[in-house]
Amino acid sequence: MKKSSNLDFIDTDSFTLSGRVSAPEIYADGFSQLLLGFPTTKIVFHSLVEPHTEANAKEERRVVATLSLSTMDAIQLATTILAGCKKSEVQLGLGADQYLSRLKAAIAQLGEIKMPSGAEPKKIIDGNTL
Repeated sequence: MKKSSNLDFIDTDSFTLSGRVSAPEIYADGFSQLLLGFPTTKIVFHSLVEPHTEANAKEERRVVATLSLSTMDAIQLATTILAGCKKSEVQLGLGADQYLSRLKAAIAQLGEIKMPSGAEPKKIIDGNTL
């Protein structure tokens, strides 16, 4: 049962958690390595520096963080994420649909964009020119 809470601090019957807002938040595009072992698991997270394109055969990634935790906690984390996805499946689908609708509407408002003579798009991802 929750006793008290604010944005940076939670005090429950079973634990106290501080630093929720003050801890650094790290964004990653994905993970490049998962080193699963006993008793520790390491996950190497990356950000995309240069995507794979027809002109660039090799994707370039930069490590943004390495997470080390006990293997049992890694298994519990994976199980919790999957259970949360299953529980929120409808909401996740609706969110994705709403995002796609807003993106299509924004693109439609732009009309036809004419490239200056001699200009070429900088990147092609999965056959789509950006």
